[in-house]
Amino acid sequence: MTAPVVNPFNGERIAEVCQAESAHADAAAAAAVAAYQPMRRLSSHARAQALTILAAQLTARQEEFARTITATIGSSGGGHP
Repeated sequence: MTAPVVNPFNGERIAEVCQAESAHADAAAAAAVAAYQPMRRLSSHARAQALTILAAQLTARQEEFARTITATIGSSGGGHP
């Protein structure tokens, strides 16, 4: 299920995002529990590598996230004079 993200200033539809339901949260929690033992067996270096990859993927999209979040509050992101 998705939901539109709308700029409250001008009503422009700026994005479409996934909208999680309780079943999604339950599935995510179950996946985290299932991953605990296998991840625990990895070396700290391997876990650090996995987190580094995740951080790089999030960083690569930071501008996209910032634009969307800024637009949801009706701001152009240009700051105030």
